[in-house]
Amino acid sequence: MDEHDANVVVATTMPLSAQARADLSRMLGDGYIVLDIKEAPTTANIVLTTVVSARTLGSLRGLFPDARILLTEFDDHDRGIQYPGPITRALEGGPDGYYVAHGLEALPAIVENESRLQLAGSTRPSPPMIDTGPREPVERRAVLWPPVESGHGSIVWTQGTDAADGLTLDLKFLDDAVAGLLRTNEPRATGLWASLVAETAVHLARTTDTDILVDVTGLSPATLAQLEVHVSSERINHGSRPAPEEA
Repeated sequence: MDEHDANVVVATTMPLSAQARADLSRMLGDGYIVLDIKEAPTTANIVLTTVVSARTLGSLRGLFPDARILLTEFDDHDRGIQYPGPITRALEGGPDGYYVAHGLEALPAIVENESRLQLAGSTRPSPPMIDTGPREPVERRAVLWPPVESGHGSIVWTQGTDAADGLTLDLKFLDDAVAGLLRTNEPRATGLWASLVAETAVHLARTTDTDILVDVTGLSPATLAQLEVHVSSERINHGSRPAPEEA
């Protein structure tokens, strides 16, 4: 199906094989098409992403202003897909239930239901439940630099000659690696490039305990969002360090 024939366009930020995206399109049925974030139009209807930071979520909202953005945790053993998140990790500990409530008023019904199960001797876990009732809108907070101490270096998105302290990631080596592997003259237009850059930067930040500078000059909003999603999924602090003021 051509994307122009689809009624609903679903964009995915996580790396999925072409076959996996085709399988999901088929499962959704006629009228849907699933595209990688780099191929999806800004008019996409749905964005599926891993659990990301508020900053990255803001970038995705800017890139897809009308889409509903869904934080998604899932794994598919047969297709080699594994994208866990905080809820998945919490449930691996074996709690009897996981509830998100937006007010004290939501708790009595939950506790009463769990009490009935306990008194009846039930040991089956309750499915995770999120209170979807009215709640105060969350204020978007400005991203501050330096980030909160995280026990390792951070990723710093820089623009060309921005002066910043840290270790600069030489992107030429990754450009050449992807170009040779995929036989392309535009390595930065591929999903593999963003994945390799993010993985390399995260590895260096963790092993050197140093801020890693990544020059994002000229990158498309989709590529930058893809980088941020990868880094956020690794729970590494990242942000754009303000350029120094001219004297």
